[in-house]
Amino acid sequence: MRSNTFFIIMCFLFFLNSCISFDFKNYYTSLIDTNIIQPEYKLQQGEKPKVYFSRNLNQDILEIESQHYTRLGYSFLNGAEASDNEVRNAAINLAKEKGAKIALYNYYYTDTRGGSITLPSSQTSQHSGNIYSGGNSAYYSGTTITSGTSTINYNVRMYDFITVLFVPMSEYSPPIVLGFNWMPLTNEIRRESRTNIGLYVNVVYKNTPAYYSDIMIGDIIVNINDFDIYDINHMQQFFRTLNPGDKLTIKLLRNRENKIIEYNIK
Repeated sequence: MRSNTFFIIMCFLFFLNSCISFDFKNYYTSLIDTNIIQPEYKLQQGEKPKVYFSRNLNQDILEIESQHYTRLGYSFLNGAEASDNEVRNAAINLAKEKGAKIALYNYYYTDTRGGSITLPSSQTSQHSGNIYSGGNSAYYSGTTITSGTSTINYNVRMYDFITVLFVPMSEYSPPIVLGFNWMPLTNEIRRESRTNIGLYVNVVYKNTPAYYSDIMIGDIIVNINDFDIYDINHMQQFFRTLNPGDKLTIKLLRNRENKIIEYNIK
């Protein structure tokens, strides 16, 4: 019984300290349908993904995206403390499964959780002696087993773990052609910029005409070539009018001031 109890305790403690052993894929959220990605932009057979640990996730995501990458998906979970090697290997396995060229991972302590478990226990005692009766004596020996329970207290350090996957972008995709990516205005951006229309520049791609013309993250695009840009639908409509080499005259808001930037697309 003692050995069985010890085995149960060890298995329980092992479970508490190895919750990250499951794959990141169990918590994966896709941002792009992998079926629409051309094969040459996915991880190739025998190719190893590039894996980086991030100390500033938001900043590093923007840096990778500026190098003509886009987010394929991400995995997020909260679990028991794990070694960097375990987390890194989980990120590699996820990247291989999803065909990502780059995996960026991060983890940080959140809290310590404690509790207790009650397990069955037993105690065995040996006893022996002589019995005297009518002038005669007899030797005896025996075993007594007393059953009960024992309580084990535990503490587990918990962490948030995240992995973000990336694939290269096609040079013909609208963001690369224009040289920047965009997103709708949030309520906070509307308040700060004092406008309800336009698109917020959240990525500027390096080595593009937009990059060298000083389009900046945080700019709000309101008009391109006299075509008003109110939202994403307007941007999609405008892009269908473009041809290689066209000149862009972009009207934007930067720090609540109007600015015009001109450059030719590739």
